[in-house]
Amino acid sequence: MAFVSLPFLINSARDGFAAIPERLEKPPLIWEPAVQEYSPQYPSPRMAKHCHRICDDVCTGMSEFGAVVIIAYHPMIAPVLIYDRFSSFGLKYARPAAVLFIVVALIVFTFLRLLSERRNLLKKEVSMLILKNISRNWAPSI
Repeated sequence: MAFVSLPFLINSARDGFAAIPERLEKPPLIWEPAVQEYSPQYPSPRMAKHCHRICDDVCTGMSEFGAVVIIAYHPMIAPVLIYDRFSSFGLKYARPAAVLFIVVALIVFTFLRLLSERRNLLKKEVSMLILKNISRNWAPSI
């Protein structure tokens, strides 16, 4: 059930890297002559709080899959169909269903990401317009 947990893990890792201030990224470049040797070690402490979810995400995915297989085998959802094809016919018959499921999931997640970014951009623009109107109307009269 990596389909369930992988998007959350990727978002957490991205947020973790984004949380590192640029002023903390520059000193290692000056202090350390071997940047390749130092750079993988540097972001770890700050990112740890964002990437601790990996265990949670993997466990959530496994438990959801187990619950669905045990309780509601029919009607088949995509992960159960892939599992059924794999256990009945082998990898050759499970592969097309898995690839189709991954492609559809990537399309949906990409669409939602773009929609979310656009929404955040619109919120920033609206708040800037509001601040401009407030500052224009608040100008002291002489």
